Amino acid sequence: MFFRINNRFYRKLPKQICIFFLPNSLKTKTQNKAILELKKQLLNTLPNFTKNELEEYKNSIINVKFWHGTGGFEYDSSRNITPIFDNILKNGLKTQQDDYLIIYSKKLSMKSISLVNKRIIARCYADNHNFKNPKTFRFGDSIFWIVRHYTKMYILAYTILAPRSLVNILSWRKKNKINSKKSWSGKVNKSCKNTWESFEKYSDIKGNFPVIIGIKNLNKTAKLPKIFSETEIRSLEDIPFNDIIHIEIPLERYNELSDKIRKYNQKVKIFPIELGELFEYENSSK
Repeated sequence: MFFRINNRFYRKLPKQICIFFLPNSLKTKTQNKAILELKKQLLNTLPNFTKNELEEYKNSIINVKFWHGTGGFEYDSSRNITPIFDNILKNGLKTQQDDYLIIYSKKLSMKSISLVNKRIIARCYADNHNFKNPKTFRFGDSIFWIVRHYTKMYILAYTILAPRSLVNILSWRKKNKINSKKSWSGKVNKSCKNTWESFEKYSDIKGNFPVIIGIKNLNKTAKLPKIFSETEIRSLEDIPFNDIIHIEIPLERYNELSDKIRKYNQKVKIFPIELGELFEYENSSK
């Protein structure tokens, strides 16, 4: 089934599509109202960080231009658990076969590293690696932000580009014998059968955890259609760990993981994810 209505992403998509077609002033007003309502709901759950900690965080992300969401562990194609975070510490971010953008064109199948231009989106990808679901403060759940930022892409994919998208996806699935094991959602949760389920189900790997990575510069990037380049970036070259300038990890594992990180990179700035979420909360209307 092309649309999976049992998935929260698709259930929320129609409302966002309606908002997308509103006049710009009304659309902005509606989106800002949703943010204000979210902030009101979370007001009594805010984590305790100092102004100095928030300022230090702000000074770090000023230099971040590209974001990558990952985590501690993923399944490989044989369903064996791979220590992704340890591999990144040792070898940096490595290009992988990426066929996600074939929804637009078969020519966009490439070996690359997926990045985004907004931290909150990278956080959603990172949170896919949470065992079961995040237990600490988040400024809105993953579905809230993913639907908000990817609506335009799906409007085009399912309307103007629908015939081409469907042909590309079906031929690609047949050629590569695609199933849940090979989808990127299946890399964090064996029960995921479509792309967006992991934003709702999170990871089934016990002990898994999210990691957000910030990068200042990329040497070589792919030229993407505007529909994707508004949010997504693809690095065509590996990113050495020394080129990573900012990392966010769970507060409850901060001491353990920061000690491990320091063995490989002394200069990288390390922060709790929860601090980043509080910063997002306080600066979302600015």
